[in-house]
Amino acid sequence: MANKERLRITELDFDGIKSNLKTFLKNQTEFTDYDFEGSGMNVLLDVLAYNTHYQAMNANLMGNEMFLDTAQLRSSVVSHAKLLGYKVRSSRAPKAIVNVEVSATTGITTATIPKGFSFQSSIDNVPYFFITNEAVTKSRENNVLRFEGLEVFEGTLITTRYTVDADNIDFSIVHGSSSHNRMWLGMEETKNTLGFVPKHGNLRKKTNKKTTI
Repeated sequence: MANKERLRITELDFDGIKSNLKTFLKNQTEFTDYDFEGSGMNVLLDVLAYNTHYQAMNANLMGNEMFLDTAQLRSSVVSHAKLLGYKVRSSRAPKAIVNVEVSATTGITTATIPKGFSFQSSIDNVPYFFITNEAVTKSRENNVLRFEGLEVFEGTLITTRYTVDADNIDFSIVHGSSSHNRMWLGMEETKNTLGFVPKHGNLRKKTNKKTTI
C-alpha cells in the first residue's frame, strides 16, 4: 500500500524538485529498496524535474507580465499603460537642430545639403552620427550662405525592397529600431505593370501584375 506522505512543492529549482521527487518515491512501499541512482529511474526523474521546473518558470514569468511594476516585455508594459489611458508612441530617432555656414562661397549663389548628408559629433569621446532627413537649399544673403535651424536625425537611412505579387502582399518592417515617424513607402513599376495601392499600412491588391516596393 502506498505511503500517504505528500510530495513537497516548496522548491522551484531543478535540484530541489528532483530531490523532492526522489524522497517522495522512496517513501512508497512499491519502491522499497529501489536504486534511484540507476540510469533508468534517474533519467525519468530528470524528465519530471525538468518539466516541473519549466512549468514553474513559465508561471513565474507569466505572473510578472500581468502587472505593470514587474512586466519585462514592452508589449506587456504598453498593454498595461493603455488601461491607464496613456498613449504609447513608437521609437523615434534623436533630433538635433544645427546652424551650418558654408565657407569659400565665391561665385556660389545657392547651395543644397542633400537628403542623407552625414554630420558627426562626439560627447565624452563617444561619436554620434546624424543625417539630414530631406534635401535643403539656401541662397546667399548678405554675402553669407547659411543654413539656420537645420534638423538632423541620429542614425542612417535604410532601404528595404519587396517584390509584390498576387500571393505576397503583406510585409513587415524587419528593422526593430527604425524611427516609426520617419518612414516612406514608394512603389516602382516593373515591366509587368502594377496595380497596388497602400491601405492601412499594407498593400491592397488591384490586379495580378507584379511590382517592386
